[in-house]
Amino acid sequence: MQHEHWWPRPYRFDALLAPGVARARDCAGGIIVVKQGGVPAPLLRLRHPHLAAVVAADCHHHVLAWAGGVPMARLAGRVPVAAAVRWTGQLLAALACLHDAGVVHRDVTAANAMVVGTDAVLIDYGLAAPPGSCAVAGTPASTAPEGWRGHADARSDLFAVGVLLYRLLTGRHPFPGPPFAALQRILHGPVAAPSTQAPQCGSAFDPLLARALAARPSDRFASAAAMAAALDAAQAAFKLHCAANGGLARVAGECRKNGNRNDKYRERERKYRV
Repeated sequence: MQHEHWWPRPYRFDALLAPGVARARDCAGGIIVVKQGGVPAPLLRLRHPHLAAVVAADCHHHVLAWAGGVPMARLAGRVPVAAAVRWTGQLLAALACLHDAGVVHRDVTAANAMVVGTDAVLIDYGLAAPPGSCAVAGTPASTAPEGWRGHADARSDLFAVGVLLYRLLTGRHPFPGPPFAALQRILHGPVAAPSTQAPQCGSAFDPLLARALAARPSDRFASAAAMAAALDAAQAAFKLHCAANGGLARVAGECRKNGNRNDKYRERERKYRV
């Protein structure tokens, strides 16, 4: 097998945390994470500041040189817009690197996007595959329509990034409801504009997310770089919205009033301000 690499000697398992996931320690005491699923060969050579590095893999598992951090699922709707934009931009940079290597992640979710310090790190490559892989895989609520047909490509990952950004901005899922109802919304729409869920954001991110979450791949961004450029434009529009509405302090107050911040808002605002 092209990606068959067995465990280096220093690694030893010490606790099983969940099916397919274990924590391990090397001889120096550092923590690594073992995930279920082999990985495409390019991932063993790929290094990027916002991608967890694969340090070993066989046909059933892969080892990530990563530990700690907070999953973005815990922060959705609870951080400043600037932090959400920063993390999304970092994830897009990571995906651009991944896609250039001929790999589609296929499971970009709020659980697999971690915040380590003030930066985003994408983890878990158990479903990663070359574009057009025939297997149906992914987390249902973040899987693009073509992913359900076994034809995921780079634009499928960008759809998932759109889902993640929507959640970070609004604290809500763009495709709510039971699994079947959510699937119907993914396949046929509609998607509520984020401005209707989080008025404090204005309409700055509406065009970006409408395109990222389009049902047809041809209607989405062609690349992670193109989406990153649109994200920068949306952030500029958001700053204009803030200036026209009394600045960031007033917008932050609206966030708290609308229930999109918890009691630790000020602490998180200081920590994640960019």
